[in-house]
Amino acid sequence: MTRMAAPRHFVVLGGGAAGLSAAYHLLRSASATQPRVTLLEAAGRVGGWVRSEQVPLADSKEGTILCETGPRTLRPAGAAGIATLQLVNELGLADQLLTVPHTAPAARNRYIYGDGRLHLLRPLSILRSSYVRPAVLSAMAGPLRGSSKPAAGDESLYAFVARHFSPMLAERVVSAVVSGIYAGDIHELSVRACANRLWRLERDHGSFLRGLLNPQPAKKQQEAPEVLQARALRDVLRASGSPASVQAAVNASVYSFRGGMQTLTDALVERMQREWPDQFELRLHCRAQSVQVQPDGIEVRHTGGEGRSTRADHVISALPAGIMRTLVETQDRPLPALAEIGKTSANVAVVNLTYSGRLNIPDGFGYLIPATVADTIALGVVFDSHTLPEQDGGLAITRLTVMLGGRQRWSDALDTMSEADFISQAQRTVREHLGVDMLPLDARAHVQRKCIPQYRVGHVTLLQQLHNELAQHYGGRLSLTGASYLGVSLNDCIWRAQQLAKRLSAGTDSTVTGLEAASML
Repeated sequence: MTRMAAPRHFVVLGGGAAGLSAAYHLLRSASATQPRVTLLEAAGRVGGWVRSEQVPLADSKEGTILCETGPRTLRPAGAAGIATLQLVNELGLADQLLTVPHTAPAARNRYIYGDGRLHLLRPLSILRSSYVRPAVLSAMAGPLRGSSKPAAGDESLYAFVARHFSPMLAERVVSAVVSGIYAGDIHELSVRACANRLWRLERDHGSFLRGLLNPQPAKKQQEAPEVLQARALRDVLRASGSPASVQAAVNASVYSFRGGMQTLTDALVERMQREWPDQFELRLHCRAQSVQVQPDGIEVRHTGGEGRSTRADHVISALPAGIMRTLVETQDRPLPALAEIGKTSANVAVVNLTYSGRLNIPDGFGYLIPATVADTIALGVVFDSHTLPEQDGGLAITRLTVMLGGRQRWSDALDTMSEADFISQAQRTVREHLGVDMLPLDARAHVQRKCIPQYRVGHVTLLQQLHNELAQHYGGRLSLTGASYLGVSLNDCIWRAQQLAKRLSAGTDSTVTGLEAASML
């Protein structure tokens, strides 16, 4: 690799979790040459899809209710999960942590809606379920029948599950799970991108079933340096020197914060402004309009700010691929793979409902809805008060969140609906599915347009192509990170941005694109 001097000035596009993480780790991992980081955010706030609202209860002086309009919990799993928890610890947020242990009903009880009722996804309950049991039995028979020849390169999640197990399992169970993660269509989403471990088991062993029964050779190949580092870091966080709440979070099913997920993104900004006031600049209401490579650097033209342009040594874009495409398309530096990746994202409406008293609903995290259930427009419902009762603020209330929309359901129709329409659909969902007839104390809806990228079949190949295009046409001046590329979860966004910042700070590679990991998928 070619050795290069660490860039002195970075411009980060986008103030969501990925952009904030990239900026923070650039500053924290700085070498002897202390960089400057300028973060440009089009909105008037940072956090992106992470937003926690404290809403006063109507006609009440008792307090406020917490409404999460985006992600609401984090999982301390894998390298990405541990990296995020380490960041939480670094930021001094241990006293704000709320954890859900694996033994809690919210961790153990997850439901699927079908045939007009909820079905608990636990072994004994599945055997009694007239909806889930046939899907599981058909799946058990799948490996005994054998499977057809694997698809060349990639295939849809539906095709993979139907080929190895059964179409019924794909439609009744897998489509529901995918709705909860991607709000997407299993007939379009890539198994290689969305369930890479399953895809690799078949690739590495020649048979998915053989890989499940004898995973050791594949497991050895998966021991990447970052995985080993995460394991060591998990041991450190579990040590007695870490705060008790952090140790509890390491061993938890999921965790959050007393003030909601925005606690994390707010803390990142506060730390950078306090610790690196001369090196970090945050510009709100500053929308990037173009990115152009110059002989002596790279230039971002934007709204707001003096001169309406900013020169830098390197630009990190944490913007969605569909937006980033418009910033580079005027240059004679083609990125066709970027345009293809940015074509499709899901729209999701999030409706927060708060009811007086403790509703008589099943104890658990919530439920998801398979794509084949035709009489609802919801993706699922989260039982917020059961999952994190501490966020109820000591009030006798029940908080529910209903997700509506998604790629496979009326996603494109969200622009024609009002807030009242969304609330009406959410109330209808909990009335028909949970028997909740009463009116809520508070109801509010937020439409998150193009919030979840859709990793369609061929996504990994496009990432590899885009990596090569960036290296060829942008000379090490432009890197990409964020949910459009290597994981849609908050953990993925934070971790990938951290890895990118570390590579750039090390200055050992002249063509850091942020997509290097695509070659390992």
